[in-house]
Amino acid sequence: MLSNLIGSTQSFVVLFFSFITGRLLDANHSRELLLAGSIIITIGMFMLSISNGNGGLNQGNYGLTWLTQGLVTGLGMACFFVSR
Repeated sequence: MLSNLIGSTQSFVVLFFSFITGRLLDANHSRELLLAGSIIITIGMFMLSISNGNGGLNQGNYGLTWLTQGLVTGLGMACFFVSR
């Protein structure tokens, strides 16, 4: 049940910040958006790999997983999202 929160937060962040990235794409800042999105997603994935404890059963930190997967990776993916 809690894993739905991570995916829904990530989807919300992507759709919520797409109006900002859409304006930046219209202003011809696509190169900067691709660079920023790549860096933010990479940071999010690296932080996700260290936020899960030592791999034992029920030893993950859900708050950090939600923060890195839902928010940080969602922000990076918002840089790539173009809706037309």
